[in-house]
Amino acid sequence: MTSSELIGSPPQALAGIAALDAEIEPWAVAAHQAGVKLFGDVGWDPSGEWAPVRLENLQYFHAFLPNQREAMAFTGRTIRGPRCMRWRTVFPWPW
Repeated sequence: MTSSELIGSPPQALAGIAALDAEIEPWAVAAHQAGVKLFGDVGWDPSGEWAPVRLENLQYFHAFLPNQREAMAFTGRTIRGPRCMRWRTVFPWPW
């Protein structure tokens, strides 16, 4: 059973957490459209693929919460400085 089957229509909320997968669950899209601030988590990708298409789904999220290993896997970097610069191209920072 998927989370969308369990949740159905999402309840009113200010914030929520959802998986940042290659496909976003319908309940998460509905929550985003209703103004819920979603926080995205990827979890570990046992396939090692770290599909960049996941990053295209950031449009539905207020914030993305990768840990260090996940961030390095997504960016293909092993050095912190250049990895941070890669994230600046994904997330437009105000400064």
